[in-house]
Amino acid sequence: MEQTEVNPRGRLILAAVLAVALIAAVIGFAVIGGEQEVAIADADPECVESWNSDPEAVRLGRHQYFGHDYTSVEVTRLTEDGTAEAEDPEGACARSSSPPRR
Repeated sequence: MEQTEVNPRGRLILAAVLAVALIAAVIGFAVIGGEQEVAIADADPECVESWNSDPEAVRLGRHQYFGHDYTSVEVTRLTEDGTAEAEDPEGACARSSSPPRR
């Protein structure tokens, strides 16, 4: 069996093209596939004041922050039966936390 000679320059060109394609893919993913910022409305000041005035609620908040690394909180108003977000600014205040992304 005859061995054919491989051109080392051809391999270098192929490696360079693949490296450029990989870098372009990584940059493209970072720009296009990165997290998108979402506009967040300010929490209702009455709900926040109500929460912060309740010692048991503050204790729970501290536990979630220090014990579970919860750093995000959503404050909203609920319908009278508590099953959905209320359009009514007089609905019951509700607060929820979620664990951090890992």
